[in-house]
Amino acid sequence: MVLLGITACSTSKKIDHLPKNELSSEHTYWWSQFNDPILLQLIENAQAVSGSVANAAANIIAARTNLTTITGSTQPTVNATAELNRSSFTFGGPLAYRSQSALGFISSWEINLFGALAKAQEAAQANLNASEKQWQAVRNGVSAETATHYVQLRLCQKQEYQKQLLTETLKRSSQAVAASTAQGLNSSIELSQIQQRYQQALIAWSQQQTNCEKIFKTLLAITGQPAHELHQQLAEKKAQLPQAPKKTIPALAAHIVEQRPDIAALQSQTLAAAAEIGIAKSQSYPSVSLLGQVLPSRISFNGGQTMSLTTWSFGPSIGLPILDGGGRQARVEAAQANYLAKQAQLEDGVRHAIAEVERALLEVNTSLSTLHIHANALAAANTELELTNARFKQGFTSGIQLENTKHNQIQAQEMYEIYLANHTLAWIGLYRAVGGVWLPELNHNKELHVHEQEKR
Repeated sequence: MVLLGITACSTSKKIDHLPKNELSSEHTYWWSQFNDPILLQLIENAQAVSGSVANAAANIIAARTNLTTITGSTQPTVNATAELNRSSFTFGGPLAYRSQSALGFISSWEINLFGALAKAQEAAQANLNASEKQWQAVRNGVSAETATHYVQLRLCQKQEYQKQLLTETLKRSSQAVAASTAQGLNSSIELSQIQQRYQQALIAWSQQQTNCEKIFKTLLAITGQPAHELHQQLAEKKAQLPQAPKKTIPALAAHIVEQRPDIAALQSQTLAAAAEIGIAKSQSYPSVSLLGQVLPSRISFNGGQTMSLTTWSFGPSIGLPILDGGGRQARVEAAQANYLAKQAQLEDGVRHAIAEVERALLEVNTSLSTLHIHANALAAANTELELTNARFKQGFTSGIQLENTKHNQIQAQEMYEIYLANHTLAWIGLYRAVGGVWLPELNHNKELHVHEQEKR
């Protein structure tokens, strides 16, 4: 016997292709504020190879498939069936042979009298919306993680360079003190102290190089690039920090959390949970379906004359729930409990999102104020170095004092770079807090600009 089934259904939805990982113009605009094209390239590479992003994209396809399936169940279905068989039988005499072939159609249509299918479709659409927002949230997380490690690497390279300069300065100071000690101008204790500082600087420089290599390995794993390719890419702006906007942000509107994809996903999940209550309640109502069948057949006995006959049927099928031991009521209560849990998760998520935005604003504004302080300290150290260098050329100060002044200037420069990186990281935190969307409040305007006098 050979059976053939073909299913056809009419739907108003179609499955789109996998979501693309390219950065949207909105996200590109956000990251372009840092004036570092390498950062944009690394973010795109990281999103292209991220397992989390791929998993979130697969969840979207699964949710779309579920929606398409449910939508199709609200429409009539038509199945084609084919049958060909040969059998034998006897009533105590010679064997008789029967050949039969049939080709027909079976149709069914569940009528949505009590809204069960509509609620199922509503829940499926909400789950699809949630999966799409979760995909966006995952991409934002990958972008922020990549940017954070990139800034940390650039800062590490800056610190490595500063430690190299400090080591070289202490080496010169050690040589100068050794020469003056040989002439009896300095004590051996002073020579021992400066040599000890030089050795400590060598160790710190070596440790900094190791730290930079560790961060590079992390960035290598995130972007999935070959090591030589990433080395070549990073060499273009080695030890140059991305420049975050240097402006304060007075406040952001409370409704800003609504655009966060994780909050939008929680909202959609809450809507889906509400629809699932309706689905559970509808199971207590009758279900009505229309069934139809047309089956033309041809039959012959012992190879004789072939007879043709057609059978058909059409009518409603009604399912009426009576007793199930309380299962339906239990499912309703479970759906209601799930809805309350989703609602609580949404409210909790909104509270935490507001707190995260407020913390991010505080970090941006505080880091900028602290950066100004260290910029002034660096300017003072530069001025002191210029004056000391001029006095050294005129013979009014020693080479040791000049090297100590250089040491102080290098440390001031390092502290400035640290807080410059902290300010950039604060903006990355703001990106994550507001959901990766550039806001009108963040645009360049007179209120938000840092004044030139403040910079100086």
